[in-house]
Amino acid sequence: METVKNAFAGFKKVKLEVLSISEVKGGFTGAAKFMLEFNNRKFFLKAADEKLQPVDAFLIESEAKIYSLLGKWKLTGVIFPKYEEFINVDDLRILVLEFLGDASWGGPWNEETIEFLDQGLNKLHTTKLDEDEKQELIALATEIRSHIGEKPKQDTKEAKEEKKRIFLETWNESLSGFMDSKGEVYFKGESDLPKRIMEEAEDKGPEVQKTLIMHDLNFANIGFTSKQVYFVDPIFVTMGDPLFDRTVVGVNILQQLQASITPELKKLIVNKFFQSKPILARLIGYYVISSHKQLDESQAAWQKFHQECAVIALEIFNEI
Repeated sequence: METVKNAFAGFKKVKLEVLSISEVKGGFTGAAKFMLEFNNRKFFLKAADEKLQPVDAFLIESEAKIYSLLGKWKLTGVIFPKYEEFINVDDLRILVLEFLGDASWGGPWNEETIEFLDQGLNKLHTTKLDEDEKQELIALATEIRSHIGEKPKQDTKEAKEEKKRIFLETWNESLSGFMDSKGEVYFKGESDLPKRIMEEAEDKGPEVQKTLIMHDLNFANIGFTSKQVYFVDPIFVTMGDPLFDRTVVGVNILQQLQASITPELKKLIVNKFFQSKPILARLIGYYVISSHKQLDESQAAWQKFHQECAVIALEIFNEI
């Protein structure tokens, strides 16, 4: 904490005594997070040491580049927090943003927040980029995924057939249901359900105009104030199908609400976020396969989340 405070003071050329810093808990990254007060303003700092946390340091620097682009497209201070600066001192990498102290994260989900989220996604997905800007973003996104070890998507015929094979293995024919990693059926349906899902997933439909998308809309990345929605951690922002963002967030909202949801709110969520059955079918494949994989105990919670998402996505698939 003191190292970060010293780096900020040195960068701003101010005395340490005019700064106040405290740690911010939460989040899924290994980077340290702080709230710093200076000159009657509050800032959010994300920091990592390149020698001790090389991946986190790389991601912080990459995130700063993305925020710089989002600022160029007039999205920071609008649906993303204001981007202040990137501090690179010795081995320390620090991203400085405005601190959204009055925001609640990942809800509460009600008609007002659903409308805010809808408006925010519309703003993101309708942002105009020229061809050079698109290529710059795609190159940055490719570099990030490569650095964290994410393999490029396999679109070959062989890769698709292998995915089909694994998906079909998750189905218990005698019990007419999908199985988890322990061989227990967690969702039952008509015997032709796997075939219908695969056929829907393969439906390309009309060519979709790729837009700016978040691609990672877990609840830790969605904050609400009394007036609007904010997105944070845009490390996976790229060009893609805007309905992917909507479908993922729709499943996640329903997963969080589960039995507490009202019929009226569920109808609103379905209308706003489930606008592509093929994308829903592809997500079902991902959730079902993830639920079926043999994972160690440390990944039990992650697998449980995927299984709950699979159940919700399958229920919606049968409804729409």
